[in-house]
Amino acid sequence: MSANTEAPVTSRRERNKQQKRDRIVTAARALFYAQGYKKTTTLQIAHAAQVASGTLFLYAKAKEDLLLMVFYEEFMAIIDAISVSADDTRPVEQQVLALFDTLFDYHARDIDLSRELMKVITFVSDPDRRGDLIEIHFAIERKLHKTVANAQARGVLSERADALIIARTLFSVYFHTLLFWLGSLGDKDRRDADLRDLVGGVIAMASSGAGGLDARHAARS
Repeated sequence: MSANTEAPVTSRRERNKQQKRDRIVTAARALFYAQGYKKTTTLQIAHAAQVASGTLFLYAKAKEDLLLMVFYEEFMAIIDAISVSADDTRPVEQQVLALFDTLFDYHARDIDLSRELMKVITFVSDPDRRGDLIEIHFAIERKLHKTVANAQARGVLSERADALIIARTLFSVYFHTLLFWLGSLGDKDRRDADLRDLVGGVIAMASSGAGGLDARHAARS
């Protein structure tokens, strides 16, 4: 008897739930961008999504959750579209900065909304939304890890350095710079200069395998 390899048929109830969720996220996105996060109410979102208020709260417990749902869908699409190729011969610093530029461009589209987002992600109570943020974190980290590993394979970065530690250090540089930029609304040129210095410093240590970037790797050997 051959195994049944057909994909399970999605029930009508599941399709309806997904369609309602999609309408809610689409409505939240449109209202947040049109009138700002603070001026938008969950009642407005429910009305625009053509669902009852009680139904909306089955998908998101608070307005903060809706902002995170919008962010997750948009940001993951951007991260997924970033290509990291082993054939990329640009200096690794340029590759990392180009990746970060793409992420910063997203936040620059609506600074006020991005500032609200940074406040919301400080403490997230909903486990699903926490899971979304963790997934975003690791998606960025995987891109950085692949970039570093490719550079090590080409002999540009020392193989003594731990690629995962380098990737996590670079992510920390990105997130710290993002928080400082949005928090102080500092100018873009200063932000980019600081980022170049920090990324350059991490890459310089990774190039020589110096400092703490290879300590954990050495401990495993």
